[in-house]
Amino acid sequence: MQIMIIGIRVTLLSWACAFLAIGVARAAEEPQFKVTEKSMGPMLPTAVWDSLTVSSDSRHFAYIAVRGGQWLVVQDGKEGKRYDRVAALEFAPDNKTLAYGARREGKWMLVTGENEGQEYDELVAGSLTFSTDGKHLAYIGKRADKFVVITDGKEGKAYDGVGNGSLTYSPDSLQLAYGVIRDNQQFMVQNGVEGKPFSSIDSPRFSPNSKRLAYAVERGGKWTINLDGKLGADYDGISNIRFSPDSKRIVFAAMRNKTWFVVVDDKESASWEGIGAKTPVFSPDSKRVAYVARKSDKSRVVVDGEPGKEYENILDGTLVFSPDNKHFAYSAGRPNKAVVVLDGKESSIYDGIAGGCPIFSPDSSRIIFAAAFSGKWRVVTGQEEHHLCDLIGKDTLSFSPDGKRVAWTELRNRKWFLVVDGKDIKEFDTILRESKIVFDGPNTLHTLAERDFDVLRVSVTLK
Repeated sequence: MQIMIIGIRVTLLSWACAFLAIGVARAAEEPQFKVTEKSMGPMLPTAVWDSLTVSSDSRHFAYIAVRGGQWLVVQDGKEGKRYDRVAALEFAPDNKTLAYGARREGKWMLVTGENEGQEYDELVAGSLTFSTDGKHLAYIGKRADKFVVITDGKEGKAYDGVGNGSLTYSPDSLQLAYGVIRDNQQFMVQNGVEGKPFSSIDSPRFSPNSKRLAYAVERGGKWTINLDGKLGADYDGISNIRFSPDSKRIVFAAMRNKTWFVVVDDKESASWEGIGAKTPVFSPDSKRVAYVARKSDKSRVVVDGEPGKEYENILDGTLVFSPDNKHFAYSAGRPNKAVVVLDGKESSIYDGIAGGCPIFSPDSSRIIFAAAFSGKWRVVTGQEEHHLCDLIGKDTLSFSPDGKRVAWTELRNRKWFLVVDGKDIKEFDTILRESKIVFDGPNTLHTLAERDFDVLRVSVTLK
């Protein structure tokens, strides 16, 4: 388990998206709309743009700025206290509370709202963890050569190390688990209670109903799953542990004798040379399992034990079941080309498909995927291909709750445009990094943009 010093987060700027319809394509009506803009405050000239952070509901923003040699945080245009250094801004799930690390006179503290936490020699990068309901907060601090987990302002026991990225709250926000090191042995701490020591352990996973806990452990040179305190079969390696959405099943990839396979409910699949990253995955109804298998430098998707067509590669993290469980899609690579495969049928051939695609609409009738074409990007809805553009805003493409409308942002000629159903709605200098387009209803949406260094909350009502 690695220990890292806190730093400023950097995120990617943009990606591009396109559509593939399921069944008969439907033409979107020409949108009629009303746009309102509300100033949320300025971006200061000394703003650290890479620090810009947006709440998950795209209604609030914060960033780091420098004034007179000191650092401060600006939240929704309001300047905070000044420090020698500030890093790692993070909004709570309530989308209003902001937490970050701050250094004063050589000591680091966690600042939450207006409150300053205890001082430490270091804070561990990436350790800031809110509970799902936003009512609890945990992070890792270091004093001298010992590490502690601080939960809601209270310190736990000191250890030789705490697993970076291992702090995990249960979905119901009532439990906290993390891995620690003491005397060269590793063990899990759950709700303050230490588990059995092992040579090594992996990060914990709670089931969706919060009643089960699983993680991989190493004993005697072999790896096994610790599920609810009980150890399973031994393997040479284990990865990608997942619970089913109904919390009744567990699946993971395992290795034995240099071959990989998938274990579902203690049953092993056929052997392969490798299992794809971020797989296996469950369908929303927990009945189906899919994963990427690799053999002889070729990859294929296996669904319910049935291997699909071979490709040069399957893009990481693209396997997705539709919300109604009736459809399945993924992105696959050919030499210098890529396609999206929906229910076994290939899309048109593109120069590339962006990561995280395809995406199903809420009503399961369409999928979205990001396609590159001749050095540009374009959005395709049903059978209609829209104009080429330079970029599509990262994470901005969004369906309305009923799946009938879609919105995104795109860059053309150094200007950003908010687009709904293929029609330009408004032009801006910038769409804030990490800001998504959020539909508040079937015909209303909002996002955060910037014009002349003024941050704007842009609301659109479609008619």
